[in-house]
Amino acid sequence: MKNITNLTDFIVGCMGVLFSLYVYYIIIPATISIPDRELTFYQRPDALPTAVILIILVISLIITIGSFSKKNATTDQKPLEIAKIIREVALPVSIVVACCMVFLIFLPRIGYIPVSIVFLASLFLIYGLKNILMLLTLSITVSIGLFYFFERALRIFLP
Repeated sequence: MKNITNLTDFIVGCMGVLFSLYVYYIIIPATISIPDRELTFYQRPDALPTAVILIILVISLIITIGSFSKKNATTDQKPLEIAKIIREVALPVSIVVACCMVFLIFLPRIGYIPVSIVFLASLFLIYGLKNILMLLTLSITVSIGLFYFFERALRIFLP
């Protein structure tokens, strides 16, 4: 078996693959109901989410396979460098993925505005926004703004 030459790409690619499989097999079937009548793939309500997730899956697989390439090779990575990569790359990515999963789970139960305020606030905290007033202002403004944009301009009603 070839050695992994770029550990960061391998970790990110594997996380993308796992996220795609989770969304495809768990989230999409649980949140989108498909009518009983016969529909082509493009008429089904899960067509766009399925297509997007399959694209993410393919890109993640390409990144994972590319991590074995000598072309993108980095120097041999020592255990301290591996721990640093996991701390700087894998941990924030896995926290964001977990936040997305929690957002998708609670969205139909609680509603868009409260869930998105908490979701955006957690993302702002993860990416280093320390000013609490700015964090709350941005989270509330963006959530309510997107809600009214979807309802008024696009006529798409969010839960």
